[in-house]
Amino acid sequence: MFASNSGAALLALATQVLQVAFAVMSTPVLLSNLGKARYSELAIMWSLVFFAPLLDLGLPRVVARLGAGVIEEASGSSSVVALRTALRGQILIIAVATVTALGVVAAISPALVETLRGESGRSFIGFFAVLSCLLLSNILNSHLQGRGWLHRMTAIQSMAGILNAAVPLLLWIAPLDLGELALAFFMVRLVTLFFAIFIICNGENLSLRKLIIGPRLKLQNLVKEGSAGIAYFALTPIVVFGERYVIPLVSGISSFSAHLIAVDIGLRILVIPGLLSQYAFRSLALGLADRSVMKDVLSRYFSLVVPLFIFPILIVIFFGKEIINFWLGVHADPVIILCVKIVAAALGASSVSAILVQICIAASRTGALSRLVLIEVFWYIGAISIGSLIFRSPSQIAIMASVLWSIRIIINAAAIVRSVSKELSVFGIWRLLLSAVIPGFFGLGAGSILENIFDGYALWLAKSIFLFVFILVWIRIIGPWSLKALKH
Repeated sequence: MFASNSGAALLALATQVLQVAFAVMSTPVLLSNLGKARYSELAIMWSLVFFAPLLDLGLPRVVARLGAGVIEEASGSSSVVALRTALRGQILIIAVATVTALGVVAAISPALVETLRGESGRSFIGFFAVLSCLLLSNILNSHLQGRGWLHRMTAIQSMAGILNAAVPLLLWIAPLDLGELALAFFMVRLVTLFFAIFIICNGENLSLRKLIIGPRLKLQNLVKEGSAGIAYFALTPIVVFGERYVIPLVSGISSFSAHLIAVDIGLRILVIPGLLSQYAFRSLALGLADRSVMKDVLSRYFSLVVPLFIFPILIVIFFGKEIINFWLGVHADPVIILCVKIVAAALGASSVSAILVQICIAASRTGALSRLVLIEVFWYIGAISIGSLIFRSPSQIAIMASVLWSIRIIINAAAIVRSVSKELSVFGIWRLLLSAVIPGFFGLGAGSILENIFDGYALWLAKSIFLFVFILVWIRIIGPWSLKALKH
């Protein structure tokens, strides 16, 4: 099943090339037009979008699972009813959240209402509107994912991704402030939301009225199932972006752009395993009843994620100094280079955790993930707080944050591997995790040693030789060893 979906996955990945190209161009544009301090403020505001799980009550995961029924005829009508129920519930949640937020602002201080008219206030309103559109889009995309209509989901996600990545390039045309940039991001999300509605109405032969009005399930039943894993999906953004709020609160330092640039690059790269794992979802749901199918899906997933994700990360780490100096020009500095390498070294672990999270969703066993993240949020936020008290300069803060961010990724992946291996009896995952982590830390260590020994063209040659030899060793030895347990 995953083999038949690999075309959609590769098509989506092809669009990532254009998105990454826009993203690569946008970062120096943002730094040049906004400066590092306002770039940091934009990064903090943009992270609001990723707090969608705080308001979706787990509804997208339930919609995806109900749409992935084994009997296509039976799942068709029930999935539409689930979609309709989830959309109505989400609209109600957005309305309540908006009224509550406005009421709290007015109650705290009338002066805050006036603040909302300024650049930062308009930026906050704009990104809250983006968040509202994203909440509805996530439910629509989950329906497509569950139904197995991956090319349609790819079209929506690609359109949104490319336009979002291109928004900062508007600064080439006009000197927009943060509020105007937020408005541009909102318009992108609004257009792609209407595009998703059109695609689903056309695919399900529904009118817009029937998409919202008609038979529905009990919303509390959907919320009850979705809430089992809501702690994981709601708290994950806090541990992913928590340092953006904790560090300014504890240390008073709000400009640590080196870390923010490194994390933003990492999150863009993480789209690759995220997409591949989404396309494997339906196959994983079917594979829960047949362990041989599950092993086959995992093998196919890693046969794609290694050359498309892990090896490119290794190249970024090895040649990070050269790539970043060329990319950012006068804005590049050693701290940014170091933070990018530290963050990238741990990203391989995410390729394993991404597919395992999809297995948990397909099996409706996200409760274990929630228990893990409850522990994670306390130790990570605590460590960030302590580090912010110990280190005082922006450079030290940035390096500290990148180190803790990478440690968190690896610990999170290891905990998920342990939980899934225990609950679902999926064997051989520890080998996959180890083989995914080795390249990043090899590149970090070997690259640093070579940079202290060689320089100029000799350094390029030495890095190229080491990179070629390691990739060959991985293909011939490490890769087969990691997949061996899945083939028996």
